[in-house]
Amino acid sequence: MINKLSSIMKSNEFINSVLSGSVLLLIGILLNRINKVFEDRRNKGITQSQEKYPIYLSKPKRLFSGKCFGRDKHLIEAYNQIHAAIKDGFIPKSIGILGEEGVGKSLICYSLFMGQLKKEKVYLGWIDSCGKNSIFDIIKKTIEDSRFHRKSKQEILTAFEDLDKPCVLFVDEVNHYTPIDELKELATCPNVILILSGIFRVPEIIDYPIEVSPFDDLKMRQDIFNYYSGVDCSLLMPRERDSVEHLLKYTKGNPFLIRAIAEARYHYNGRWSDMLECLDIHRYSETDYLKKVLEKLFKIDKLDRYERDALSKLSTIGYKGFVRAVFEILDIPEVCVESLCKTYWLNQNDQVLYYMTDFRREVIVKVLTDKYNLRNAIEGLFRSLSRWGAHEDKGFRWLSPYVEKILNQVNGYAVDLLDEEFFSEFSLEVAYKYETIYNKEKQLEWIKLCKICSKKSEYRKAFLELRTEAFFVDTEASFSELKQRYLELKKKIEATNDTNQKKYFEEEYIFFLIGCKHYKDAISLCQEYFKSYAFDLSN
Repeated sequence: MINKLSSIMKSNEFINSVLSGSVLLLIGILLNRINKVFEDRRNKGITQSQEKYPIYLSKPKRLFSGKCFGRDKHLIEAYNQIHAAIKDGFIPKSIGILGEEGVGKSLICYSLFMGQLKKEKVYLGWIDSCGKNSIFDIIKKTIEDSRFHRKSKQEILTAFEDLDKPCVLFVDEVNHYTPIDELKELATCPNVILILSGIFRVPEIIDYPIEVSPFDDLKMRQDIFNYYSGVDCSLLMPRERDSVEHLLKYTKGNPFLIRAIAEARYHYNGRWSDMLECLDIHRYSETDYLKKVLEKLFKIDKLDRYERDALSKLSTIGYKGFVRAVFEILDIPEVCVESLCKTYWLNQNDQVLYYMTDFRREVIVKVLTDKYNLRNAIEGLFRSLSRWGAHEDKGFRWLSPYVEKILNQVNGYAVDLLDEEFFSEFSLEVAYKYETIYNKEKQLEWIKLCKICSKKSEYRKAFLELRTEAFFVDTEASFSELKQRYLELKKKIEATNDTNQKKYFEEEYIFFLIGCKHYKDAISLCQEYFKSYAFDLSN
């Protein structure tokens, strides 16, 4: 733009004749100053977007809907602690948002993240803990900034220390599987202010705990109900108004249960008295109280086994819209899909697309999410993937997010599945499918998840792992190491006297040499291969 303006000034005789020499001189000085500012910024590596704070390193994948009702005190308390840590010269600090399930811990964090901190000169990062997954692995995959992306743990810690402003790092959905040692390292890292939320008790790493409790105030419960139901309960007929007040007692002030009552009205044709009658015939113990009330409220106990399994599988893959192919992949029959539409669990928007609302998925996750149902979803996917040909891609590109979601679920609450043989077989099948869409990094990640191999799969895994690792060979040392592993595998195969495996190994090894640009060795082995199997070299 500046260069164009300069050229116009030089070439346009009309402008030159009209403007006096002093004006032209002033414009020239101004242009030089603008050029100098841009040059300084280029030299310092600063862009205009980087001058605006806060800078979001990563954001939540999950969308948070609704208002953060009645939590002003908690928001102010947390903000004051964060602000004090910033003023103290980036002193590391950890704040815990603690409380029972459904009280709104994540929503409080999200309100801080997107609201209260939006005028602070800080970096903001959000991590969905995903249970057993390494916090540093999540950071290097979800933060695109080159200082963090694909870096080692030590490089990530150093990057936080070197930031010119403090980083407020939110770690949501922390549970007893989350690596506590990694949280400790982040909690003591200069420049990091760590905000933890979830169902957990780790006071040794929390400097300032904030307890979030259910609401005691009846008016607050009614306000939440009015907001989510779209109904002012004070304007209802006396019987219905009394029913709502009794229903709100069942929630025990838990915001999630209050919203659940509002969202469940479709199951009762909007009659709150019918809903109360349904709940009144059941008594609830304190154990799994939220789960038991939700099961009764949304009539999950009335669903048959196929419908429950279907909902469990759909909630496991975690997507809002489902095309018909998803039901086929998960082995959900069409008659089951139709019955779920009639009972308000699915909405059919057109001939091929079905929806489950975010809130209904949350209900299903809280009621049906367990190891058994997760296993069902994995086995359904495994059967479908196994039916595909070895190098056949029947849409794995769009199916892969479902697979990754399942892995997060396993790491979150069913980590012992990782040590079972059926999951190893599933992992190997997924790794082969990643080869069809040329995602070598994901392929290698899933191969590593295959811990237990049957005799049938042992060599299959070994070949695939070597082939994938060959893609990352970048030095003569790494080539030599991989070559040695190939030769060790060759000895094992020769000991079995399995001609087919021996032949397959030779083919794989030749491709490995070609991929690593060792062409002379590859040509030599090709000649031996053709002689051994009576192939005409001229072909």
